[in-house]
Amino acid sequence: MKTVKILSPAMLIITLLLLGCATEPVESELEPEPADLPTAVDEPAVEPSANGDFEVTEELYEQTFEEVERVISRLNEIISVGDYEAWLEYLTPEYIEAITAPENLAELNASPLLQRNNIIVEDLQDYFEYVVVPSRANLRLDDLEFIDDNTVQAIMIVRDRRAILYLLRRLNGDWRISV
Repeated sequence: MKTVKILSPAMLIITLLLLGCATEPVESELEPEPADLPTAVDEPAVEPSANGDFEVTEELYEQTFEEVERVISRLNEIISVGDYEAWLEYLTPEYIEAITAPENLAELNASPLLQRNNIIVEDLQDYFEYVVVPSRANLRLDDLEFIDDNTVQAIMIVRDRRAILYLLRRLNGDWRISV
């Protein structure tokens, strides 16, 4: 069984913002349209342990990995073609609020990459165009870390280091980008 430690929301926001700004543009290829996402398992397969971590069954891990892999494939396609409206459908209200908070926009605009390219991010659409599209169009899922039974961190191994691609939360049976 896999166990993970719970991260604070503030650390997740900072990590996601830094990852979004830290990577250089990547050439992307369109991937096939994913099938409909399967529904969650009927029985709870994530149990809190005595130390606050969650123990995840192999079955839940594999099912969730497949679901999240399809979501990331779809996000890669959406981002590759720059479809802002389709991308919005994958965001939680908390994510939108966090990204568009004035202090977070100011932090983004202070990043060397944006300053070097004379880019100012004023709203969510600018964030999509100038941060998400250049850095997230060709991602792959290598691992998952469960925060709780409806929240996972999607992980990609980059230069032998674990990078959080997305924090995803299941809402009404669908995985959405969250903070």
